[in-house]
Amino acid sequence: LLAKYQEIVEVIKVNFELSQNNKNLDVLSIRNSANTLLTLVQKNARSVFKLILSPHIEGLDFLFYNAVNTAILATLTAANLKYSRLHILNLIIGAFLHDIGMMKVPPEILLKKEKLSDLEMQILKKHPAYGHKTVEGTNSFSSDVTTMVLQHQERLDGSGYPLGLKGAQISEFARIIAICDAYQAMCQNREYREAKSPPVIIRTLLKEGIGKLDANILKIFIYTVGIYPAGIAVKLTNGSIGEVMMQNIKSLAKPVVRVFIDENNAVLETPKATSLETIENLDIEKVLSNEERKEILGRLGRK
Repeated sequence: LLAKYQEIVEVIKVNFELSQNNKNLDVLSIRNSANTLLTLVQKNARSVFKLILSPHIEGLDFLFYNAVNTAILATLTAANLKYSRLHILNLIIGAFLHDIGMMKVPPEILLKKEKLSDLEMQILKKHPAYGHKTVEGTNSFSSDVTTMVLQHQERLDGSGYPLGLKGAQISEFARIIAICDAYQAMCQNREYREAKSPPVIIRTLLKEGIGKLDANILKIFIYTVGIYPAGIAVKLTNGSIGEVMMQNIKSLAKPVVRVFIDENNAVLETPKATSLETIENLDIEKVLSNEERKEILGRLGRK
């Protein structure tokens, strides 16, 4: 799973760098990677989310991981929107390429730790138009894809960029990318801020997305990833530690957890599947950080 994921990230990196150097994109590699990712997500729907909670990424590499992570979330969401295979593949390609225009933005702006100046922000906000020009210039992708690249930073109330589009002017695909991109970005540590935990990200999207993000798609998205996504490590209120196995559709705050370490801090020889809905007063106390997760996996003798 991880090896395939890294291969796809590498393909995105190569193509972003081709764009940066004003060279033609390797369209076939992008299409092949879209097919690979779709198969990867379909076969590993319960565990693929772990890939998004990757450790700190250095330098401009965050752009390549963001592209693939956005594509994973978009694929999961599109499945619940009952999209056809062709539409999902176009959505994946759009997710892969949505930020390719960032390669035309000076690295000192992209990697700046302090708040951007008004001028720097104006330059950054040109990236969808840069990306649109690059992708449209290939004459190889559908209008759905090129529209996603141009519109992914637009917001329903007209507060987005680069065109300040409103409501129905923004494609449904771009609305999906907007939500998936915002979610995965908050999952990552960056130079200027710490990563947020999944429950905090959901609260942030619900609060800050009012009037800006598509409420129906956001509802499907939350239903898809859950408040506590499958694969994340958690500590329960009784002190035991485990990993979320699957969502509980009736109560997203009470998923099924595979417990590895019990309330007495003893490692279980056989992990125990525990449905929080069926046990009174047992809840998730917190999501473990990457560092805490590594420490626990070390105790379990896993990587």
